[in-house]
Amino acid sequence: MSKIVKTKKGTDLPLVNLKGKSYMLVAHRLVWFNEEVDNFEISTEFLLLTEDQTVAKSTIKIKDKDGNIIKQVSATKRETKKDFSDHTEKAETGSIGRCLALCNYGTAFALADLDEGERIVDSPLADTQASKPPQQEAQPKPSGFSKPSKSPPATPAKETQTNDDGWQ
Repeated sequence: MSKIVKTKKGTDLPLVNLKGKSYMLVAHRLVWFNEEVDNFEISTEFLLLTEDQTVAKSTIKIKDKDGNIIKQVSATKRETKKDFSDHTEKAETGSIGRCLALCNYGTAFALADLDEGERIVDSPLADTQASKPPQQEAQPKPSGFSKPSKSPPATPAKETQTNDDGWQ
């Protein structure tokens, strides 16, 4: 017998067993999302599309009743022909699933979408219990990615190039 998650509107969403863990399919997370969010847009662009592999980037924009964006998330997914003959559909579905997880739809049941395997991308965090408080306020370090500010910088900045999204 499979497990079921019931939405606030009473819709039963089945969970499947994936590698011993409960997993909610992207199709069911979309049903849940559609029930709770009235005004949204989902788009996908293919960053790479060849016969052998696909990289899909999906974006979900949640809007208020006036059409103003109140939340926006994006995620990517790469699939290859050697893993899936329908790698394009799989990459798009996976990137949408990751967006839905970032919007908290099925996050507890989307571990496969968020699993980094052996390639953890987060930096380790120091144990805050063992850390001593800093003697002086630390200055933020640039991350390498920054959105251009609307006000002029306090000191002259070196010339940089940005892509279409405004990121360096």
